[in-house]
Amino acid sequence: MAVVEEYMAVTSWKNLLWVIIIMASFVLPVGARQKTDSYFGIYTGWTLGFKPEFAWHNAGATSLDYNPNFHAGVYVQFDQPEHFGVQLNLNFQNGSNPWTFYSYWEDRWTSGTNTFSFSSANLNFVFPYARSGNARFYLLAGAGISTPSNMYHFDDSFINFVGGTGVRIHLQQGLPTIVNLGLTFHHLWDPQKYDDAHANLIRFNIGLETALNKKKN
Repeated sequence: MAVVEEYMAVTSWKNLLWVIIIMASFVLPVGARQKTDSYFGIYTGWTLGFKPEFAWHNAGATSLDYNPNFHAGVYVQFDQPEHFGVQLNLNFQNGSNPWTFYSYWEDRWTSGTNTFSFSSANLNFVFPYARSGNARFYLLAGAGISTPSNMYHFDDSFINFVGGTGVRIHLQQGLPTIVNLGLTFHHLWDPQKYDDAHANLIRFNIGLETALNKKKN
């Protein structure tokens, strides 16, 4: 059984790696076009999960809870100024997994806390819609694939969809550093043979960007 689980984990990571390669082959040529600005960003934040997936689950004598906590990620983004941006985004989500177990033989409860996580590779599109001073407001939409670890209903690679909004704040005109604040909604979908698994969560994001190159129009 352990060998099978190890094989599935390796296979999932291989699938995720292939998705990253395919996404990169699509995104990177965009950066070579004229009048395209490119940025590298890092970010972190906190995640809020919604019921029923991120809640207590009863499985006989065992009860499990799932609480997403912090997340962190990196991205490369290519902008067509004033039009749209294409973003390759890699993310790691962490969470806690409290559990209780009732032993009928010993007539007592035991409890503990494990962890769960999932890693994602997404291709996102960024649409600027307003500006005020050094602030640029945008909408974001995209999709990708995620690989879970120790998630009860998500035991294989699954699809994620993302949509949200945010603001990129240039700290000082002419400097390459940008603060990126965002709020994103995520829907997780694991197509399965008998019953699909679904889950929803919201992420609060704060990050920093630096310009890799900023071409003149």
